[in-house]
Amino acid sequence: RRRIGLARLLLTRRKLWLLDEPATALDSAGIALLTQLLTDHVQGGGCAVVATHQALDLPPTQVDALSLS
Repeated sequence: RRRIGLARLLLTRRKLWLLDEPATALDSAGIALLTQLLTDHVQGGGCAVVATHQALDLPPTQVDALSLS
């Protein structure tokens, strides 16, 4: 179900992605795919706001982290 949501997101071609816990219920291959999609989106001029408890292996130059603890 999460992979279908990611595929739908790619088809909409939006500049801004708002994602709430996108890695939940994904296996390691799915998380790797999510990470690659986010990296490609940002490198292509897009922006993503991601709320997650899981660390995503994204390039540090593409991440502005906000911790609410």
